[in-house]
Amino acid sequence: MGKNLIISIIICTKNRPSDLSITLESIYKQICRPDFIVVVDDSDDNKTRKVIDKYSDIIYFHPSKPNSGLPEARNAGLRYVPNGTEIVLFLDDDVTLDNNYLLELNKKFKENSNFDGASGQIKDGYHNLSFPKKLIHIIIGYIIPPLVPLSIKSYHILRTGGGTTPVFIDKDPTSVEWISGCNMAYRYSLFKNKEKKFDETLIGYAMGEDALFSHKLYLNGKRFVIARKALIKHRCSSENRMPPFKKLVMIFAYRRYLIQNFTKNKTLASLYYYWFAMTFIMSIFILCLIRKQQWKYLNDALLSHWYIIEEPNILKINKFIQGENNEYTN
Repeated sequence: MGKNLIISIIICTKNRPSDLSITLESIYKQICRPDFIVVVDDSDDNKTRKVIDKYSDIIYFHPSKPNSGLPEARNAGLRYVPNGTEIVLFLDDDVTLDNNYLLELNKKFKENSNFDGASGQIKDGYHNLSFPKKLIHIIIGYIIPPLVPLSIKSYHILRTGGGTTPVFIDKDPTSVEWISGCNMAYRYSLFKNKEKKFDETLIGYAMGEDALFSHKLYLNGKRFVIARKALIKHRCSSENRMPPFKKLVMIFAYRRYLIQNFTKNKTLASLYYYWFAMTFIMSIFILCLIRKQQWKYLNDALLSHWYIIEEPNILKINKFIQGENNEYTN
């Protein structure tokens, strides 16, 4: 097989020292160790820095402008990636890698020089359900995509802007139209073009920034895959989450932004957004009926949807999300 490719890992984190510690522990247990680890820490205190200080080889960066959001943090991390890097891997701060994750990812890039990006297989996905449950989820997913955004065998982008995940996977690697932000690896050469960076219009969690970045590259001829043997668990930390109402505002506003980026025709983009909004709200209504969600959440969803309809300027919406304008808080 020859020498392994040079891999640099970038982890963007904020106020999750315990989660980050678990993630780093899984990285240092890898059979194939990364060459460099860059941590971009947007925390409000020094607890994360204390976790980093336990390791002598981590490149640490704390932005001078905090609370800027995940895309800006990713772009900042790229500036600290050492020369000679061949693969840059972005990891969330709440993932756990199987011990052979980097080994399998390395193999895929080495064996396939035409692969521009790859992601590992997230454990506990829909593909692990029993066959009857898979069929049920497929039916629900095709009727109400925001409730269960599924496809039969492919990872693709819906016209309503969402990225689907398959319930049946039979190939390794599996070609995809986008790769998940919790673990996404790219050839570092992609970023030598200064125009190829994460969209800093999106702030905070920046919902959909992974699909926006990777799918645009896919549409320009880049090839992405899922390495099924590179297993990873996304723990989905409950720490440092934004208030539910502001999260709903972000869901609606950023989905509209994604659709506008993927659809050149403004009329069609507007129709796709309204289709998303209608099915998303319908999804919440169903969850309320079966007592999986409180009715207040449905009211908040309707209010947040009308807010972004009244406010087309995403920068003003960002100010609300950041807390500079709380006019619509209920």
